Amino acid sequence: MRGRASVSVLMPVYDGVPSAHFALALESVFSQTRAPDAVVVVSDGPLTPEQEQVLAAHPTVLRVDLPTRAGIGPALAAGLAVCEGEWVARADADDINEPHRLESQLAVLDASGGDVCSSAMAEFLGSPDRVVGVRPCPIAHRDIARRMRMANPVNHPTVVFRRELAVSAGGYQDLPYVEDYDLWARMLQRGAVFVGTQEPLVRFRADGLQDRRTAAGALNAERLLQHRLHDYGLIGRPRMLTNLVIRGLYLRLPRPMVHGVYGLVFRRGLGRSE
Repeated sequence: MRGRASVSVLMPVYDGVPSAHFALALESVFSQTRAPDAVVVVSDGPLTPEQEQVLAAHPTVLRVDLPTRAGIGPALAAGLAVCEGEWVARADADDINEPHRLESQLAVLDASGGDVCSSAMAEFLGSPDRVVGVRPCPIAHRDIARRMRMANPVNHPTVVFRRELAVSAGGYQDLPYVEDYDLWARMLQRGAVFVGTQEPLVRFRADGLQDRRTAAGALNAERLLQHRLHDYGLIGRPRMLTNLVIRGLYLRLPRPMVHGVYGLVFRRGLGRSE
């Protein structure tokens, strides 16, 4: 009989995350119906005294402290290096994980034989109870692989992945805005099986989301990513150029239009999520 697979939760945090949000995020991890075997928190540079108090309330956390802020890619790489066991579950320092998140995703992975599991996520503004929509994800590997050619089909704050495969594919790299998409593409190239579930297992804090998505440097990141997808053999030159045109137009839209387009393309309305 197969023993229980171990799972480490990987959560980066930096001094810009409000300590109240950080406390809620950590509490949601430690309140799982299937307790994680380890919780790895990477401090991306020095934390605030209030954040240190939050961490002090959870003495079992495995800390990785970066002396200066390096960005999410290097922070995740440092955290992944100390994760152990079969599975790694990503968690953000300002999101809320539903209590049965790990239990549900590990069950999906066990039943499907998959290597990466994403879930839908409920996006909220301000309070976790103020859900404004649900960002879905594809379910079947073939649909995820097809979608990977055009956009990132994996909701990063919800993902659980096989640690060994991620490490063998090169792990997280220093690619601001697209460090996760690039990792999934490399894992797909190496034969990883992707699965998804439409149940929203994470409540994602969407405050300021579009400001982050359209920040300076995002277009350069997209150019680099598309060339990498081409080099990995996932897309041909026509698809690469098409993707670049679409991304460029989206990133240059006026802010009110960006919000509207995002809602239409990426977010499922509440009426359809019930």
